[in-house]
Amino acid sequence: MLTSARWRAGIGWAGLAALGVALGALPVYLAAGLVAGGGMVLLALVRPELGLGMLAFSVPFGVVREFTVAGFPLTATEILTGLMLLVWMAVVAVRRSLHIGPLLWPIVLFLGVLIVSLTVSTNKTVAVKEILRWGELLVAYLITASIVAELRARRQLLAIILISGATVALVGWAQFFGRIGPESFRIGPFLRAYGTFGQPNPFGGYLGMVLPLAAALALLWRPPTQTAAAPTSPEPFRFLPEISASQLRRLAFAAAVVIGVAMLMSMSRGAWMGAFAALSLIMIARGRRTALMLAAIVVLGLLVATAGTFNMLPAAISQRIFTAVSYFGIFDVRYVTVTLENWPVVERMAQWQAAWEMFQDHYYLGVGAGAYPIMYSDYALKDWPKALGHAHNIYLNMAAELGLVGLMAYLTMVGSWLWVAGRRALRWRRLAPGSESWALMVGCLAVVLATSIHNGFDNLYVHGMNVQIGLTLGLIALREDEGRNGKS
Repeated sequence: MLTSARWRAGIGWAGLAALGVALGALPVYLAAGLVAGGGMVLLALVRPELGLGMLAFSVPFGVVREFTVAGFPLTATEILTGLMLLVWMAVVAVRRSLHIGPLLWPIVLFLGVLIVSLTVSTNKTVAVKEILRWGELLVAYLITASIVAELRARRQLLAIILISGATVALVGWAQFFGRIGPESFRIGPFLRAYGTFGQPNPFGGYLGMVLPLAAALALLWRPPTQTAAAPTSPEPFRFLPEISASQLRRLAFAAAVVIGVAMLMSMSRGAWMGAFAALSLIMIARGRRTALMLAAIVVLGLLVATAGTFNMLPAAISQRIFTAVSYFGIFDVRYVTVTLENWPVVERMAQWQAAWEMFQDHYYLGVGAGAYPIMYSDYALKDWPKALGHAHNIYLNMAAELGLVGLMAYLTMVGSWLWVAGRRALRWRRLAPGSESWALMVGCLAVVLATSIHNGFDNLYVHGMNVQIGLTLGLIALREDEGRNGKS
């Protein structure tokens, strides 16, 4: 036995020495990346929810720096997703249990359509990138549904999501008040906040994935006056503090205020529409008084619109409000006189028309996943030769790239998200109204609703936000008996 132990120790030291030599032979940035990645994997293996928290935090901040591997641009979010996939496989193997939840198969169906689209795609590299993007959503969903099995872990993940959203929102505050950013983002005396996303619209889209969670926990959750802290884990290496009910609710209040103001500062009309729908759902769920408050807000909005009509508001604000109405109009770009005021709406409509014509020519399977910007030049309207990366409408984009088959698969998938979240929200309302689990489920439903509405004017599956949606779906798919500890 002693000899065997010595042999194992000797092999271990030899392995460490070989690893040191290998790291020394690599460039400094690669060696540092391997050491950091290895450390993250070890931490995530010990505390999987910690790795999931790092993944959530990387969504708004992982876009700050990109890496290129084999010609594929990667951010910290993609790298952490891959590492967490390995951790998830190890956790499943050790626990010998796998929770896939009710949302797996619609996502798999949509991924299958994406794979089939490879047969018609003229650029396989772009199609593979699109498949990997949706694969990341699936991975984030499975990891969350499997790992966040305890109240303690769930609260820690929610706290990190709220802190991440509030932190990047404060970056937007600094940009708005300090007027830090490109001149093209200036609207009158203001500068649109864009956070770490490079553009105001995806910044508003990300905030729309966090604000409903914060608002639902702040407004719908009514924990008892004497609230015990989350159960203390007997395991060692508790890198994240325990989050009590009162702490999480106070954090939700603060995050809702900070994020809500930052969304206004983004001046993203699509984000405003999505957030209004999400917050309306939460206010209706809260009760009759807040439903009446919602009606008062609608009346206030009409009064603001009237004030704008009589030039009683700053011109920049009036323009953003009134052009939002034009989002719902359908017109032929070829017969519109372009002005400085209507230029953004006309440009967006030009992308929509190009996508529609692609769909008509490739009715069943589309032009291939991710191929919209490649094929755009064949369908571009006069005076609008530049593709914007996507059709600025996820539904038209799906129709153009994946045809009728892909569009139906996508609608089925999103419909399943809304259906399961809505059904579980109603169930928790019957079982425990005012509970943490009910508030969380309403918040997740509101996130999907806000994203679905904003996606009518954009494509929010970019900049790692596909992973953020995957995390939200994982929270929706938790075993319903796991939420019973959240009745506080």
